[in-house]
Order: sequence, then structure tokens, then C-alpha cells
Amino acid sequence: MNSSGSGFLPDSSSCCLLVERYCMTRQIDSAIALHRKMEKPNGTLDIAAYNMLLNGLIKERRVEEAVKVFDYMRTRELQSSASFSIVISPLPGKGIEESHENA
Repeated sequence: MNSSGSGFLPDSSSCCLLVERYCMTRQIDSAIALHRKMEKPNGTLDIAAYNMLLNGLIKERRVEEAVKVFDYMRTRELQSSASFSIVISPLPGKGIEESHENA
């Protein structure tokens, strides 16, 4: 599949593995870029990959981007209670500082 005329886009399973790997190695920008490529042909990742992406974005204090990804997940009915917990984690009483201390 060619998403933007710039090459091959792997299947969904491969993309999920790539996003998870990018997040584990703190390459969040690469994970976001792959998510955006998947968005264009209405593709999706699995919930576990999205949750890793959300978690990575929150840890990097990129809350607005995390909310955008969460909204995309919502339009595709791909959220879980874990997804919601990750997105609300920066709210007062459950701050980013706590999650960084535990990381």
C-alpha cells in the first residue's frame, strides 16, 4: 500500500510493532509519523499500540498530541479503560511528576 507516494506502508500488524518499538526507545516523533501515515488511508493500530503511544506522549508532556490521538481512537471505537486512564493521568491529583518518578 502506498499512502503518500513516498513508499511502502507495512500492514497494520507491522505498524503496531513499529509504534511499540518506537515508543519503547523514546522515538515518539517516529511513532506519531507512522500513526499519521496510517490515518490517511483510514488505517488503525491496535489498542495496545495506541496506549503505548498515548503513554509516551504523556511522559514527554505532549498532552495536546495525546488528546488528538485519543480523539482519533474514539472515532474508531478503539479505546479502553487504560486509554482513558493514560489521558487523564496529567490532571491534578495524578500529575505527570508522579508518573516520571515511577518511570
